Amino acid sequence: MASAPPRLGRRIELWWRGQLVPVLARALWVRDRLPRGARRPGKQRVLFLRPDRIGDMIVTTGVLRAIGTAPEVELDVLASPANAPVLRAEPAVREVLVLDRKRKGGLKDAITAMRRRHYDVWWTACPQRRV
Repeated sequence: MASAPPRLGRRIELWWRGQLVPVLARALWVRDRLPRGARRPGKQRVLFLRPDRIGDMIVTTGVLRAIGTAPEVELDVLASPANAPVLRAEPAVREVLVLDRKRKGGLKDAITAMRRRHYDVWWTACPQRRV
């Protein structure tokens, strides 16, 4: 039995994620990066990108705890307005940045906030079609 094609809303959501992650990757690229293998002194600033559904964030909290409890890591998370409340009381997360795609200027504000913090590492768990 053949599976049904994805609903239109799901296809639009997957398309949006496929567009969003590369835009964020280009925005976070810093020209004054350290050579490969070199580290800045102090804690590593890590940004975890998860601007999608609340259920996805709930499933991801175990991974966030594992990353955020490492003594040499400061963990921030980029979340959607829907899933940000899940992390507000999470002790492993230092700060929750909210990407509100429905608000005018929401993407620009989120990119500005991320660039201002100069993250050493960023990681996404959002499914995407292209890498």
